[in-house]
Amino acid sequence: MLIKLDVMAESRVALVIGNSDYENGWSDLPNAGNDADDIAEVLKKYNFKVFNYKNLTILEMEKQVDNFMRYLAPNAIGLFYYAGHGVQIDMANYLVPVDVGSSNIETTVKRTSFPAKEIVKQMQARSSGLNIVILDACRNNPFASSRGLSGLSAMSVQSRGITGIAIHQAANSSTASGIIIGYATAPNQTASENPDERNGLFTKHLLQAIKTKGLTIEYVLKQTATQVAKESNNEQIPWRDSSLLGEDFCFTPCGDEVKPLPPHHGDEEVKPLPSPPVVPEPINKQRKWIEPSLVFQDSLQDGGLGPEMVVIPAGRFKMGDIQNNGDRDEKPIHDVTLKQFAVGRYEVTVNEFQQFVQTTNYQTSAETNGKGCYVRRSGIGWGWREKANWQNSYIEKQGVKHPVVCVNWNDAIAYVEWLQEQTGQPYSLPSEAQWEYMARSNTHSDYWWGNQMDNNQANCWKISRWHQSISPVGSFLPNSFKIYDTIGNVWEWVTDNWHNQYNGAPINGEVWQEGGDNTYRILRGGSWVSQPLNCRVSERFKAVPTRSTARIGFRVAIKELN
Repeated sequence: MLIKLDVMAESRVALVIGNSDYENGWSDLPNAGNDADDIAEVLKKYNFKVFNYKNLTILEMEKQVDNFMRYLAPNAIGLFYYAGHGVQIDMANYLVPVDVGSSNIETTVKRTSFPAKEIVKQMQARSSGLNIVILDACRNNPFASSRGLSGLSAMSVQSRGITGIAIHQAANSSTASGIIIGYATAPNQTASENPDERNGLFTKHLLQAIKTKGLTIEYVLKQTATQVAKESNNEQIPWRDSSLLGEDFCFTPCGDEVKPLPPHHGDEEVKPLPSPPVVPEPINKQRKWIEPSLVFQDSLQDGGLGPEMVVIPAGRFKMGDIQNNGDRDEKPIHDVTLKQFAVGRYEVTVNEFQQFVQTTNYQTSAETNGKGCYVRRSGIGWGWREKANWQNSYIEKQGVKHPVVCVNWNDAIAYVEWLQEQTGQPYSLPSEAQWEYMARSNTHSDYWWGNQMDNNQANCWKISRWHQSISPVGSFLPNSFKIYDTIGNVWEWVTDNWHNQYNGAPINGEVWQEGGDNTYRILRGGSWVSQPLNCRVSERFKAVPTRSTARIGFRVAIKELN
């Protein structure tokens, strides 16, 4: 007979861990224990039942996480906080216990550390209420190739290069629900231990934001990020991911006057900030848009989740060859003003396209045209191969996390139409203007990081570690909108017809069809066989919509959100 072990569930419960004293060659992190103690004390003042532990071994971490989960009621507010070492190995994130194995052996570290995704997964399974995860890691990473926690994301990881966790929307959105994850720093970067002060840099400002009157949890993390970036001169920029629904959650009463907390460990009393702006109501009442850079996924009628999407803020930008390194078809440079929209965080993957095919029995053009797909075979070169298609593109070690290729424009349209049916949302391919705005991410340079391309910044011809092959999605750093692989890897279809210059182009970011050549569609972004010059954000290429090749894929978009 199975006996269910459970305890009295709590409405607000927190597990706080600070690992400071490490073994086996790992550097100590003195402030991590202080961070845990100070966070625990603040949470107690706001009616959290707090479990506070320091210097846990792997077995102790597993035990205390299990105990924490038993205290989470179905609609509870759960909070997990961790300060200590964190590492990324094989694109998965791990929280490091004090008895972790040798810092020189990755396989040992992986085996003896706690998978960060398990925290989010178990909190989701236990509570349909509000879940908060805050990770102040890594302070000092022993691996040169993996410098800190990458974004865990609040979304599914089945077809991603960087580990995340699926967030399912709660059925009841009248109360606070969903999950929000705060990271001390951006992907592949380190977080400051701040050795001259009591707390690490991130937790120092987090404590101040929590104690600020009337701030929602979203603005607590935003205010923390702003202050950390300011103090570090933008060397450390915290990130956050969110899928929150329903009512706002504040540590102090939202919008009410509260008695300020006494100064803590020498901190000055925190004065209230101006009230945050009101978030406009979205057109789609099924979804609560919180802020730009929100990552979300839509549920599919046939089960599972759609692609990870990122909300792109409304804005104005200059479109075209600003640096004057392109062709005449990238001129004239013109201003475009766009409303808020959403775009795929990654190029559509093999796994995501497979779900569509299995549901609909769809056959791509490459599978029915009698000549297959135009691919590159080692030792033979490029050519049409009858048996080449999206499942077999002759790419070495092609896996489910690679972008799907050998799909033409018509195949991409069939996929987005399926997403429309499955979700009830206006999925599409991006317009050309939306694509360039997203890829530029508030820059005027040829690439989102600047005007020069160095090794391993993107997957273009002969400059990446992928040795002239397609890379899994998310293998390189994202731009400031948190979008991956906008430079190189595979060309991406957009909706617009081909126009050989921008005279008369829409200034509102809409799809441009009028007056164009509808025998061609537009490709953007360059590919793994493109020279860096042809991977610029303003580069344009035309192709017939029936073109199937191992150089072309796509990403999806959702039209105007509000």
